[in-house]
Amino acid sequence: MPNERSKAEQLALALVHEVRAFCRSQASLWQTVPYLALEAQGKGGFSDNLYNCLHTGFWMVTHHGSGGSFVACSIDCATGELANQYASIRQERLVLARAEEILPLCSHLDDLDAELVVVKLTEKSAGVLSGARDSREVWTRERTEFQHRWALHPDRPFTRPPWPGEAATA
Repeated sequence: MPNERSKAEQLALALVHEVRAFCRSQASLWQTVPYLALEAQGKGGFSDNLYNCLHTGFWMVTHHGSGGSFVACSIDCATGELANQYASIRQERLVLARAEEILPLCSHLDDLDAELVVVKLTEKSAGVLSGARDSREVWTRERTEFQHRWALHPDRPFTRPPWPGEAATA
């Protein structure tokens, strides 16, 4: 039995490696997501995931299981890496998601498919800004701040400055 367990663990790690490679292979598409989030936010309602993407540069990936929904991990829109957004922000460096955070997502690969995310955001961005007048005015101000903070533009891939934790080790 220990041999079977070892084989199962190796297969799980290989699957995690392939899922990471799948996300990284779409980095150029993930780099368009923050701009599309900027265009889509407020159209048909305001989204926490879009706001989070604009605030942090991470796309949250939610796991929907029998115990409810929770953010399993996030995708760094600059690199396509599966990451732990909260640890990254706290430690001021990119902290990769652990295998335990990635494995539950293997049966929901559509959530990790940047092409599908881009299509959905493009469709949403074609809508009309909605919500109360006050919230639209606040969003208009915040939109300008996000656009300047990240230099978001449709023809420019999203990048982030080096993490302070990375600059210290260079």
